[in-house]
Amino acid sequence: MRKNQKILRFSQNVLIINQLTLIIMKILENIKAIRLEKGINQETIADALNFDIANWSRIENGKQELRVNQLAKIANVLQVEVIDLFTYPKKYVDEETIKRAERISVTFEVSPDKRDILLNLVTKNK
Repeated sequence: MRKNQKILRFSQNVLIINQLTLIIMKILENIKAIRLEKGINQETIADALNFDIANWSRIENGKQELRVNQLAKIANVLQVEVIDLFTYPKKYVDEETIKRAERISVTFEVSPDKRDILLNLVTKNK
């Protein structure tokens, strides 16, 4: 392999590692936010993972490695699906669930100038 190719491959690997690091940091942010929102303390999660609280604190603060095989236990303690650890604050709902639902609720943001138009459309037939 030529020197330029090695440098390119190294650069690509660094980029991938950086992207994975950002994903892990986001998951950790989401775990902490969900935990705080639900009033669950660090000790509860640490107990579920058979850790002491100091180990969990290091994981939650990104100073110790979060392992993929821990996500299911964490999600279980937080009473969410594993996918929600990735997507929070949005809630993942698969297409089949939507098709089977009798009613669905959709939430989105609109600018103030579009709010009245939207409200008129939604309430016009009532």
